[in-house]
Amino acid sequence: MASTAVQMLCVALGTIGLIGVIICSGLPRWVVGHQDDTEFHYGLSMECKNQSTGRMQCTKFDSIPSELQAARAMTAISCIFGILSLLLLSFGADFTTCIQNKNSKTKMIQTAGVGLMLAGMLVIIPVSLVAHNILRNKQCLSRDIGASIYIGWAAGMLMILTQGLLLSFGRPRAAGALSSSGAARISSRTSSTTVSSGGVTATSFALVSSYHSDRV
Repeated sequence: MASTAVQMLCVALGTIGLIGVIICSGLPRWVVGHQDDTEFHYGLSMECKNQSTGRMQCTKFDSIPSELQAARAMTAISCIFGILSLLLLSFGADFTTCIQNKNSKTKMIQTAGVGLMLAGMLVIIPVSLVAHNILRNKQCLSRDIGASIYIGWAAGMLMILTQGLLLSFGRPRAAGALSSSGAARISSRTSSTTVSSGGVTATSFALVSSYHSDRV
């Protein structure tokens, strides 16, 4: 029951982390720049201008900077890993009956944990690199860290936390242990039956011997 509750919690946390990665990659808030009365917001695929009047205009990049190209590729792979890992976790969890073999469930849980860890790292690395470049060139370019960077950090750490919980407390009970305990119970029952049968045989032999003695 404890592992089932942990698995359900991991599914919920992993889903929140995956949603965070999707928001991080889609929201044009990676880099915030200022020029006169205009505020610029740069994402992985578009640039938005927020004027002092409150009007925002977004346009797609004609040519994406190299660092944002790498970040977009890594966050896309992170989303793929996250989706596949959550599917494996859902099919291999104790609260679903899609897979009956306990050994297969254990392997699926372990694979899902590794996939969630990779998904978390693949979103933390690009947001950290972009944040490092922003802080390094902040004085000359007048740029700040956008909200997407913080969302990416939170989503990546949540996925890594989910992986730790899953591999530490969420693994299903091994099939080998169950088979051993079942075999031990069957063996003890067989021994008891054998002992009981031996006692009945001895009693029957004693009665037959007593009968023959009386006849003699």
